[in-house]
Amino acid sequence: MKHAPRLFVLLVLLSGAGNAVAVSQEDLVRLRQHIEALRRDNENAQANRSQAADALQQSERAISDANRRVYQLDREQGAVKQSLAQLRADSDAARLSVTRQQQQLAQLLNQQYMRGRDDTAKLLMNGQDPNQLARNLHYYACLAQARSALIASLHAGLARLDKLAQAQQEKQAQLDSIRQQRLAQRQQLEVQRQEKRRVIDKLGAQIQSQRKEIATLERNEKHLTQLVEALAKAAAKRAAARKAAQERAAAARRKHHQAAPERGQEVTPESPRPRPATPVPELAITGTSFGRLKGRLELPVHGELVHRFGTPRERGGSLWKGLFFKARAGQPVHVVAAGRVVFADWLRGFGNLIIVDHGSGYMSLYSNNETLYKQVGDAVRAGETIAAVGNSGGDPDAGLYFELRYQSRAFDPMSWMAGK
Repeated sequence: MKHAPRLFVLLVLLSGAGNAVAVSQEDLVRLRQHIEALRRDNENAQANRSQAADALQQSERAISDANRRVYQLDREQGAVKQSLAQLRADSDAARLSVTRQQQQLAQLLNQQYMRGRDDTAKLLMNGQDPNQLARNLHYYACLAQARSALIASLHAGLARLDKLAQAQQEKQAQLDSIRQQRLAQRQQLEVQRQEKRRVIDKLGAQIQSQRKEIATLERNEKHLTQLVEALAKAAAKRAAARKAAQERAAAARRKHHQAAPERGQEVTPESPRPRPATPVPELAITGTSFGRLKGRLELPVHGELVHRFGTPRERGGSLWKGLFFKARAGQPVHVVAAGRVVFADWLRGFGNLIIVDHGSGYMSLYSNNETLYKQVGDAVRAGETIAAVGNSGGDPDAGLYFELRYQSRAFDPMSWMAGK
């Protein structure tokens, strides 16, 4: 277990980085890679590394990654289709405008032809009444101006049509590329599902037997608790650092405000007041303190509640520390409140697990997922889809295991649900 502390140090760094505004995507990728390397070292060093369910780890992670990529491609495809439809609508409008301009120009030229080819010199020499001559000259000037304007507008319309046609071609090529990527991801997904079925066919009985062992359950729960404690400590450090920074900034503003008269600046009731400090972290993330949401949360998934908090597990041993909903595989999992993702990966005994920090010491956990749509550092809104139901981690039934924790301690989520 000598690698375990290093693993949790990296988790602390990553969760802190995920909440920092200035962290770049490259930093997140690099930290995730470090976590993956340390996790492998940690698992290889554990005495209980021969757990049969671990054989599912690679395929279940790959299934989640492929599904997430398909999900992202579907969203990109929808956006591109919408853009393409708008381009086509713009092209139709531009084409109609060009047709009208061509008709107007044809009418103008026809009128000018019907009136004859009198030019300005003829009009000046034909002895017409000066007033009528002036009116005629003004009329022909207006005709020439209108013709020039129509020709310029027609050229602009034709150029716009060319640009729209080129943009449509580019969007269509982008759409074709997305479809090809989607097909490749679907094929990869099927390969990984076949691999998972192969492992289950070979080790299914052993996986289920080990999952029910009290020692295995306690070991997995201890591992999860250590993970949540590390994430909670990181969140507390971030909150303390931000509070200290806010206090320093407030003190600096007060000093600046008090020193203003010494620099010859008059301080009056109308003078700008110091800006209030930035909201506390949980308010900045969620918009409201999680503690005020008791009795207002929606269930994370639609399904049959088969295990409640505090009820005994099979064969005795530890009690359920959360809720288990039996649900259809692939069904969307919704986050119960706004927050930020601080963990999204495979964890022994829990499969594909996602943890969301809601601030004020509160976290929500969603496990056994087939797909994790969100990654570490992603901000999420209440009710947003963050995962898809599955049976990862060796669970025989598709469903969602859900926990709420305060300062790393699990508590009954049902008391916080709306209408419960």
